Amino acid sequence: MRDVEFVVAEAGCESCATRVRSAVATLVSVTSISIDEGDDTAKVTGRTASDVTPEALDELLAAASEGAGHRYHVVPGSLT
Repeated sequence: MRDVEFVVAEAGCESCATRVRSAVATLVSVTSISIDEGDDTAKVTGRTASDVTPEALDELLAAASEGAGHRYHVVPGSLT
């Protein structure tokens, strides 16, 4: 397992954070999500057993975006 951290755009509220947590659960065991309402982002911290790519996360987040009125996606360069 390795630590992973990334920022999700258009996810700056509790409802969005819940959707994001559920969406990425197959790739990341989320340990925390910090919401920034002003920037409309959520910083996700967790652990993963595999290599995670922004593209793989974006695919999961796109599905979670449906019906939310947002288009969740990983902020470029934020995945560490």
